[in-house]
Amino acid sequence: MEWPHHSVEDEALGDFIPPHCPNTECDFHTITDKGAFPWSDHGSYIRPSDEREIPRYRCRHCGRTFSQQTFSCTYWLKRRELLPRIGAQLVAGSCLRQIGRTVECAPSTAERHVGRLGRHAIGLMTKLLVALREEGGLRGRFCYDHFETFAIEQLTPLAIGTLVHAGTLLLVSIDGAQHARGGKKTPRQKQRWAEILRTSSPPPRGAYTLATQDMLTRLTAITRGAITLDTDDHKAYAVALKRCPERGRIEHRAFRNPTERERAENPLFAQERDAALWPVDRLHSLWRHSHAHDRRETIAFARRHNAALERAFLIAAWRNWIKRRDEQDVHSPTPAEEAGLEKKPWTWKRLIAQRLFPYRLPIPESWMDIYRRIITWPNVNTWTKHELKYAF
Repeated sequence: MEWPHHSVEDEALGDFIPPHCPNTECDFHTITDKGAFPWSDHGSYIRPSDEREIPRYRCRHCGRTFSQQTFSCTYWLKRRELLPRIGAQLVAGSCLRQIGRTVECAPSTAERHVGRLGRHAIGLMTKLLVALREEGGLRGRFCYDHFETFAIEQLTPLAIGTLVHAGTLLLVSIDGAQHARGGKKTPRQKQRWAEILRTSSPPPRGAYTLATQDMLTRLTAITRGAITLDTDDHKAYAVALKRCPERGRIEHRAFRNPTERERAENPLFAQERDAALWPVDRLHSLWRHSHAHDRRETIAFARRHNAALERAFLIAAWRNWIKRRDEQDVHSPTPAEEAGLEKKPWTWKRLIAQRLFPYRLPIPESWMDIYRRIITWPNVNTWTKHELKYAF
């Protein structure tokens, strides 16, 4: 996968060449040939925070002016050093308030930085899908399961579909499924649920099926030939597979989830299921261990489904490019290395080496909803959409 080894900010004065116009309405915003972009120098300015001279440029087609900082992940940030530190703290198990105490910033600052990192990770995951398609795709066995979490309270759960390639442990797809809580509700919970429905519409029906259909669309695009898909026995998976145009080349193996009593009475009963789904089970265990917002009985739970999905993409980027498959082995590769996409693990600084513009990438529609922060259910908390004029 094509990705710079050094940050845009590390390039010396005069060495940086603008690759395209940042104006989304300009004809030269989506060009791929860097040499075709007509630009000219437009002076410079001294950045107050570090007194560094930042060169400015002008698009000779639309007239938009911009700077070298426009193409950096830290655009508009005063404390640029916080971005990689906050990302590392988040996947180390710290919640937003703990991160703020560690890096000496407000929790709201940490929240905004995590949101920016999540949107950047959406772009990286899109580039991953493009790279897999261009390099011939993946083959073999995949595991798919939903990671259950919630926002605000357990009456508003969220299932996050995760697709893992069993051979490389590469996490290749994430999909959110907003659904109502199952099981019986106490009288107090019924009263609270009625209060939620006064300000919010009910969650969409068939969310698991729709999320699985989106996953199958991506799966068939990045694979060639016959593949195997291992899941549990959730009914939505079989329904989605029946609607898949390329279901003929997908061998679906569904394994029933044993109850705790069945596991205790007959451990061999679950052996086949655990042997098939261990790649995704291992991911979910790592997820709950490394992310404070998704631990069992935590008080650091997410406040919005959209924010939970942003953090899911950030965890995916960390898992694919930074974390080794086996941390006890210093020579163990990352999933991206195992898939042949990289030659060595990334650092957090390299992960944010350059800014990704969403309209230059084929971001799936459901992922773009997360990017724009327009997932508002449940409407029981304040939220801010990502719609700043120069944010894209």
